[in-house]
Amino acid sequence: MKTELSLQELMKYKPIVREYCTLSIQSKLTETEANRLGAILQQAEQEPMLNLLLDEADHLVAHELDLIDPVFIQEQQHKLKVALQLERFKKANLSQTETVEIQTVLQKEGLYTGAIDGVCGPRTQEAIKQLRSLPTNRWIRNFISAEIWSTC
Repeated sequence: MKTELSLQELMKYKPIVREYCTLSIQSKLTETEANRLGAILQQAEQEPMLNLLLDEADHLVAHELDLIDPVFIQEQQHKLKVALQLERFKKANLSQTETVEIQTVLQKEGLYTGAIDGVCGPRTQEAIKQLRSLPTNRWIRNFISAEIWSTC
């Protein structure tokens, strides 16, 4: 299965991305323009690469218009880093090394004060429960899977 796109394949999206940017920065759209924007978004739902490119275009436009708070970006990057670290622990049967890694992540988040020993005991389980229950960490709840509860 081919997973990389060539530059030529990516370039086919250039006119669509340009049109999307042009339409998305308008303060008002005609019905025709709104329909076209909707069609582009529907196409992006079917084509992951286009979806990614439109997300990147949105990000660039937001920066140009000073709509992005740098502190917010740092917070989001931190959340993403933690989520990616915890994603590795979704599978069941955690090894001692994996448990050490999750304990380290939980400790960095201020939720775990026990020893970093690779043993998924009551303190580790409690830290995972705390992380899952924090309202500000809804983004991460799905990254600690139910399998960990039974494994840990």
